[in-house]
Amino acid sequence: MADPNALTALGVEPRPGQVSSTAAMTEAARAVRRTAGNAAMAKVLHRGGGAPHVQRMPSRERRPVYGRGGPLHAVDSDGNEYRFDHADVRAKALRDASGMLIGISFPTQRGDIEKVTAWAKAPNRTSDREFYTVNHDGVVHDAGFSVGEAHPAPWDRRPLYVHAHAGIHTFRIPVDTGDGVRVLLVDGETFAKILRHHPGFREASANTPGRHGLLMACSAGHPDATAALDMAASMHRKGWNRTWHAPTGFGVRMHQDGSDTSRYGVTQSWDFQGNEVSPGFVSYVP
Repeated sequence: MADPNALTALGVEPRPGQVSSTAAMTEAARAVRRTAGNAAMAKVLHRGGGAPHVQRMPSRERRPVYGRGGPLHAVDSDGNEYRFDHADVRAKALRDASGMLIGISFPTQRGDIEKVTAWAKAPNRTSDREFYTVNHDGVVHDAGFSVGEAHPAPWDRRPLYVHAHAGIHTFRIPVDTGDGVRVLLVDGETFAKILRHHPGFREASANTPGRHGLLMACSAGHPDATAALDMAASMHRKGWNRTWHAPTGFGVRMHQDGSDTSRYGVTQSWDFQGNEVSPGFVSYVP
């Protein structure tokens, strides 16, 4: 099994998918291994879509809706509903070494702001032209990773970068709900609306005319996912005709503190039948 701390030593920041902390998941964590755990990993991915898949008994009672109110809809990890406006969404600019805005990040984990912005600012950002295959050892929790070879990216020059933690059906975003900033889950179409209205995204988009976009969002391009598919379809319907790429497995940022080089990689994944899916991207062409 790969050393769980191997990526830390390399300056790699794995971005785990949304995994339920139920007893069933704990049992799966003990059982899943490359040799016998593909089916269990597939079940974890199937459950990784987020709160929209929480099953609730029908009720005639009117459920409360939280947030400041507005045209955007989301849920939290418990399935509670929120309404909010575009101005309530919190995002961070991603700038290159010259200060040019090249994308945006929706930080929802500790250290995201510092790590993702440092990754983007590295003068030698190899993800502008290539990506690395990263091997995932098949363990649900405390996974081990090992970095493989570099491959030409499916984009030919610096893409428009969008970073967000995700599952197969939802993106995680930070929202000021009026009761503090909370992590909420939105579907692909809502995420697209947020991007189109965000001034940072619009500026970064203007700085990358005619180029592709990279969704640095774990498993958003999984074979059974809808997150990136719905996001790209919504962008294309509204005339934002850019080809988008999303990772089929976990996205892995690689950057050591103080280094002028940063990299991006993708792990293999498993479909819902337990079949292994090679590391790579799904491309959404207008």
